[in-house]
Amino acid sequence: QAEAVRWFRLAADQGRAAAQYNLGWCHEHGRGVDKDEAGAANWFRLAANHGHARAQSRLGTLYEKGVGVLQNNAEAARWWRSAADQGNTEAQSRLGECYMEGRGVEKDQAEAARLWRVAAEEGHARAQNNLGKCLEHGTGVRRDKRKAARWYRRAADLGDCEAQTNLGLCFMRGIGVAKDEKEGLRWYRLASEQGSAQAEYQLGLCCTNGSGVAKDQAEAVRWLRRAGDHGHAQAQFTLAQWLHEGKGMDQDRGEAARWYHRAAEQGHAGARFELGRYYEQGDGGVTEDQNEAARWYRLAADQGHAGAQHCFARCCYYGLGVGEDQSEAVRWYSRAADQGHDCAQFCLGEQYSKGEGVAKDPVEAFRWYRAAADQGHAGAQYILGRCYANGEGVGKDRPEAVRWYRRAADHGHAEAQYHVALWHDHVNKDKATAIQHYRLAADQGVPDANFQLALCYADGSGLEDKDETEAVRRYRRAAEHGHAQAQFSLGCCFQQGSGVAKDDAEALVWWHHAADQGHGEAQFNIGLCHDEGREVAADPGEAVRWYRLAADQGNRSAQTHLGLHLMSGTGVFQDREEGVRLIRLAADQGGALANYHLGLLSQEAGGALETSQTQAVGYFRRAATEGHAEAQLRLARGYDTGQGGKA
Repeated sequence: QAEAVRWFRLAADQGRAAAQYNLGWCHEHGRGVDKDEAGAANWFRLAANHGHARAQSRLGTLYEKGVGVLQNNAEAARWWRSAADQGNTEAQSRLGECYMEGRGVEKDQAEAARLWRVAAEEGHARAQNNLGKCLEHGTGVRRDKRKAARWYRRAADLGDCEAQTNLGLCFMRGIGVAKDEKEGLRWYRLASEQGSAQAEYQLGLCCTNGSGVAKDQAEAVRWLRRAGDHGHAQAQFTLAQWLHEGKGMDQDRGEAARWYHRAAEQGHAGARFELGRYYEQGDGGVTEDQNEAARWYRLAADQGHAGAQHCFARCCYYGLGVGEDQSEAVRWYSRAADQGHDCAQFCLGEQYSKGEGVAKDPVEAFRWYRAAADQGHAGAQYILGRCYANGEGVGKDRPEAVRWYRRAADHGHAEAQYHVALWHDHVNKDKATAIQHYRLAADQGVPDANFQLALCYADGSGLEDKDETEAVRRYRRAAEHGHAQAQFSLGCCFQQGSGVAKDDAEALVWWHHAADQGHGEAQFNIGLCHDEGREVAADPGEAVRWYRLAADQGNRSAQTHLGLHLMSGTGVFQDREEGVRLIRLAADQGGALANYHLGLLSQEAGGALETSQTQAVGYFRRAATEGHAEAQLRLARGYDTGQGGKA
């Protein structure tokens, strides 16, 4: 080889282009001389300038790869054009790729197809395969799947492994040829024997699907591992999914994470997305790292992966791994939503509904909720029902609200099931059906549904008979989720021994839970316990404090008791005028005890009210009508003695 180089150089020095080309080849590959890529480029350039087509083609390749010269796609295309014009099929094929991708030239798919056809007709296998792809997909030419299959076969017969794989796919799917899975499998195997990772991947899919071969998941895994080891990103991704799920092998999320990494590093958007999820959740032996999760989500999002765009938007919304930025969240939600990602559409609706990162716009919020709802997003369907019910972003329409609640309920949405139950209960007047939906919602933990069921069991409505024990169980489930009215009712059950052993101490515990949430009746009951010394030491001052809390919420019983304490100065500085005001306030709301005491005050000489038997009778009558037993008794005695109600 060294001697060959010596003679090539002598001829090259005399301007012989063929010798210059061969010297370039020797320097590029280190044959007979030390490897020298820059020197190779110089010799190729000398030959190319003399019009040597193969040198021009090779020089174009060096410019494409940046070997021995600065990488320059435009220069690569220029030299390939020179060689192509001389009929060099390799240059024609490579220049076609430039036009197809817009690399170094303006993108022109028709010109790419033309160049490939010229080279293909001269027997260039790669060009034949590329022309087949154009014809299959209608890229730069009119689609013709039969012709595509013919060009694939010509290239495959020349040993082009990509064409063999493509021809195998044609037979598998009946593209331009009669479907023949066994023939497709044969071409896949031929390509795999040449080390085609794509063919190995397809063979793996055949084994898992039973296409042309008996289903064999273990064999499928073997082929995918081979393809993955040969750098096939989709095979790496699929293998990771199978490891994650334990499909055809033991579940191994640590190994899945490693395969996701390999695919992600090759730019596979789906793998980058899944890797982001692993880092976000700390799955697969990967240490939880929100910064790393956001980084992988962003990479996949930039590639247009809708799921990653949605997740990166969430990172921006909550400040997970990136700075909190509502406007940026809206931007990424919008990109995912525009691709039809239902969760992103729902979240975008939420942003417009709340005015976060964007001007508040109920109409726009409704539009995005509707888009998500139409795709079956249960949460969006429920919100859409609420929009129609409340007239948010759309005109009020109760039947339409119920329709969307029903759709969400059919998808198992708990709150929607509760609203459907309310409709059956209060509008359709079908208690039995309402109970069915209450139960569905309650079993998913909706506190309001458990409370409504408790009411049904307590009085037996819609059921064959009441069941106080079940009522207590339902009250408790709602109460444990913080439902204030259920906490109060559960306390009453313990106080009364209804469905549970009587326990005043436990009653007080549950009333305190409700009272802490501002429940007026519970606050009043606690005040009464302190007033009467039930389960706590009698403490009029503490009783007054709880009465005042309840009275401020309009609880008429609390207003009455607080008024009586103010009038007597028990546990509080005496203020008869304020006391009477509160008792009147309670009486005006129909409070029986308040009316009774106003009756007593009206009979009291020199009392807080002007003495008036007629007025007293009026108050007693109002109290009696509300069921106050002592007032009823006083009225009865008065009429019995002919004193008009005076006892």
